[in-house]
Amino acid sequence: MKAQEQANIRELPIPDLKLQLKDCEEKLFNLKFKNSISRLKNGLEIRELRKHKARLITWLRQKEIAETKKAVPV
Repeated sequence: MKAQEQANIRELPIPDLKLQLKDCEEKLFNLKFKNSISRLKNGLEIRELRKHKARLITWLRQKEIAETKKAVPV
């Protein structure tokens, strides 16, 4: 994934990030299922999707933490 695409995704609001995460999880499940039946042409797709999922979870958590800091003044 290119840096520009990552920057665009990172700026999405929380509901859109959750939607992207759900979509990524579904794609990952389908790829793993296809791989168990027969070998994929590009086996690295699973690795890239796992990394993308981890990035999405990280960005989502960062936004949630930032929102809680805004909500609770110290």
